[in-house]
Amino acid sequence: MNITHVMAQTMYTQDMYMLINTCFDGREHKFCTGHAKRKNSLAPIGLNQAEGHAEVINPKNFFKYIKNLDECDAIILHGLFNFKHFIFISRKKEWLEKTCWVIWGGDIYRHNEKSNRWGVKLTEYLKQKYACQIGYVATLVDKDLPLARQWYHVTGKHFSLSYPLPIQRPGVMQKLTERGNKKGSGNKTVKVMLGNSATVTNCHAEALEELKAFADEDLKLYIPLTYGFKGFEEYREKIIQTAVGIFGEDKVVPITESMDGETYSDFISEMDIGIFFNDRQQAMGNIAIALASGVKIYIRNDTTMWANYEGRGFRVENAFNLSKENFETFRNYSPDVKKKNMALIQKYTDINLIRDKWKLLFLVMTSDRNKEEQ
Repeated sequence: MNITHVMAQTMYTQDMYMLINTCFDGREHKFCTGHAKRKNSLAPIGLNQAEGHAEVINPKNFFKYIKNLDECDAIILHGLFNFKHFIFISRKKEWLEKTCWVIWGGDIYRHNEKSNRWGVKLTEYLKQKYACQIGYVATLVDKDLPLARQWYHVTGKHFSLSYPLPIQRPGVMQKLTERGNKKGSGNKTVKVMLGNSATVTNCHAEALEELKAFADEDLKLYIPLTYGFKGFEEYREKIIQTAVGIFGEDKVVPITESMDGETYSDFISEMDIGIFFNDRQQAMGNIAIALASGVKIYIRNDTTMWANYEGRGFRVENAFNLSKENFETFRNYSPDVKKKNMALIQKYTDINLIRDKWKLLFLVMTSDRNKEEQ
């Protein structure tokens, strides 16, 4: 078995690397990833390349990168957001046939975005032309699959996957659960987290409009804005100004510095309410950490995420109803609902369940490859 993971610098990379090295034979895997660009990020993502661990290949080592794509049994493409990797993978039909495109959400919803950036246009062109030849496709939310088939004519074998998160690291889930159990609905300042990034799909302006009725209430608004697509800084400043204009500078806390996974988990665990007004599948890692920490969650009911959470038995609130609530109903989180949500997220983020999903993908892909070579 020789599997290559093509993965950019994200909040998932380090934990995915840890999963491979603890639950699989790391010698059978390679990670093609570069160095972190954002301030305070781990470079190269804190990957401990000890003996027996998966090798990390920097794509800038071009000849080694291409040689590895040619020799491996399977290619796992973790998200397809730019042309830099796909322009090579799409050059050979046999490479496409042994590739699994793990759909993250933003990589398919870009179909609906209008952009003048040549990189985005080239990526979309390549997806439209070559996605139909990709041998395998995996989704984090099953309802994203019909959209991928409709927009990009994906035909590959389908798998459902989940990513490991910092909450699976030793002691983290226990810590989050303890914090969640201690939370009540007293008369303290309500800590509200809004969104996960400085991207327009967070729909910050619409969410702030829904929340402005609470501008005079005892709350603190935390807005993670550490990253986004190219040029996101301008969007970030616009959102900060809008939030301060409604709530005042004392109540708005923009988060503009990156954190490592465990620090970010600690940050989320301190929240009372999480509002994700995102208009597509996005921020599910943030939501998982929040649910495990006893945070009341609001999302829109017109996204694939809504059906995903409801179908699994979670109780999440419809963000479109925010403006119809009073502050008491907004801040109140039923202890029974909180307990149920916390139990369910522990079930669905169980590391053994996540491991088995990836194990099935690896086995099928390598088995198919062996059959072709016989």
